[in-house]
Amino acid sequence: MIAAKLCGRWRNGVPLSLSPDSRGEQIPQEDRNSFDYVPSDSIPDAFDDRRGYRCPLGSHIRRMNPRSSAVAGNSGLKHRIIRRGLPFGPPYDPLNPGDGIERGLLGLFIGVSLKDQFEFLMSDWANKGSFAPGLRDTLDPIIGNNSALGATFLIPVEGRKRPVQLSGLSGFVTCRGAAYCFLPSATAIRYISVLSSEST
Repeated sequence: MIAAKLCGRWRNGVPLSLSPDSRGEQIPQEDRNSFDYVPSDSIPDAFDDRRGYRCPLGSHIRRMNPRSSAVAGNSGLKHRIIRRGLPFGPPYDPLNPGDGIERGLLGLFIGVSLKDQFEFLMSDWANKGSFAPGLRDTLDPIIGNNSALGATFLIPVEGRKRPVQLSGLSGFVTCRGAAYCFLPSATAIRYISVLSSEST
């Protein structure tokens, strides 16, 4: 449950917004990304989770894609990127934690503006807690620059005045490398090919 609260999804990919109390195995794979935290024009029948009782406000997936939730500047949808994760190595075996096998995740992020999308998400949404109400200057629990001394995570609980606070989080992710690559559209490639043929 704590892992699901930190991430915002169960290990099988089902979001807490759709199934807050169980892994929701019955939810079809194609429906596991069709959710929102508050009702909106695109998903009018979404659960109203403005306070984060289903999916905590500071969970990884909610911070990095707040969907229709309120954020500073009212620009939650302006910073969206296409993202895909490709795992490498065998699944982790908790019974053999020190097996020495390399494993991890290759993240692919596609956007139009490095500054306004990827860099903005990493600097403001992952590592600052002032962009949305209820975060209280916390960091992203999964990819944030957490330190073992002061990192905290808040879990709102319905009926309680104060959220449950987890303390002493350490970094879960170590970045081994990164590359910014130019990925032109098919239209751009056709344009470049026309320009190069005209110049020859």
